[in-house]
Amino acid sequence: MDVHANWKGKGNQILVTLIEPMRGTKSRVKELVPFRQKNATGFYWEVGDGTNITFVAAPLPTELKIGQFGVKGRAVFLIRRMNEINRGIVLSSSELTVDGKKQNVEAENFEFRFENGAIKIVPIRAPETFKWTKTPKGLIPSYRD
Repeated sequence: MDVHANWKGKGNQILVTLIEPMRGTKSRVKELVPFRQKNATGFYWEVGDGTNITFVAAPLPTELKIGQFGVKGRAVFLIRRMNEINRGIVLSSSELTVDGKKQNVEAENFEFRFENGAIKIVPIRAPETFKWTKTPKGLIPSYRD
């Protein structure tokens, strides 16, 4: 894949792109709508099975609100099924609220999942090293912290 983008502007800027791999299949995009909020941009994507995916990013940390979910950060990726947020990823965050309630988050970058009415947060860390591991399906990266 080879993707190019050109634009001009002043100050901090951000470009958000959705790439859908589709070799030999029909597109799963039912609806794709740009999502703009203050200094942030992104998209709302409805997939054919009813799953909704929202991605919003900002060049600098800002207040981002998507339904009952709020964060002060640079990027939010949410997956909703049956109109409820099930899981997501947050980058460069200092605050997280769900239904107006502040959540205890120690990591700046984290993945989250709702399980049994509670939020489970797992920090995202950059691995220190990796090596290629040979498997029956080919080479895959094996990461180490």
